[in-house]
Amino acid sequence: MGSQEINFYMLNKTLYKIDILVVILQPLLATILTIVFQLNLMSSIILYFGVPGLYLSFRRPSLVKKAVIFAFVFALPMAFLIEFFAELDVSWFFPTTIFPWKLFGFVILEGIIWGLFWSFYAVMFYEYFFDTPRERGVMSPHIKYLVIGFILALIIFFSIMTIRYDFLYVDYFYFKLGIIVAVVPLVTVLSIFPRLWKKFVKVSVYFFGLSIMHELSALSVHQWEYPGKNFIGWVELFGARFPFEEFFFWIIIGVAALLSWYEFFVDDQR
Repeated sequence: MGSQEINFYMLNKTLYKIDILVVILQPLLATILTIVFQLNLMSSIILYFGVPGLYLSFRRPSLVKKAVIFAFVFALPMAFLIEFFAELDVSWFFPTTIFPWKLFGFVILEGIIWGLFWSFYAVMFYEYFFDTPRERGVMSPHIKYLVIGFILALIIFFSIMTIRYDFLYVDYFYFKLGIIVAVVPLVTVLSIFPRLWKKFVKVSVYFFGLSIMHELSALSVHQWEYPGKNFIGWVELFGARFPFEEFFFWIIIGVAALLSWYEFFVDDQR
């Protein structure tokens, strides 16, 4: 290996270490800034997901297309539906919003933006650190089924809203959501493609730490709260109290569940 090749290799290796340091320090910085300056929800969303997602976009522009497509095809409609049903069941509640109105009187725009930024960063992180170069850029033909599925879901949703609005209420929504949207897809995908579990675990370890910090900082400055009663249990951590569903379905397996949708409908299942 020539001197130029060695220098190029060492440069890339150094930059890669810097990338790891950045994504580790970013949630720590976001937590400190959120608590010290009592930041609002939108500011925290940008700090926890927007900034690191943008950083990885500059580091690897070739990964952006798939992450953006997935965010808009999956996370945009999913975030809207989840926020609507969650607000009906009071699964969670956002006391304030920087926007002057809510969609259909329930859904704050920060909730949808959070879904977009979170899913985009999760996919960028996954692709950047754990997918091999030969797997990147491959788009699964299954994505058309995801698009069709959400179009049908939205048609049914708005039809029911028009005819019988009260039919949209789902009690214990967070628990039922977690089983249907997180547990079932995750178990199914890992059963069919068991080679994915190691990558899913590695990504989940990072996002577990990030999500814990995000949860605790958000609760400390009252960005959101859990006033409802339809939960199967509660978790208390460092003086904060939040539903078991939040801890298990979002903090522990949330990103792995998201990636199961991504791998099956958008990526190459490798």
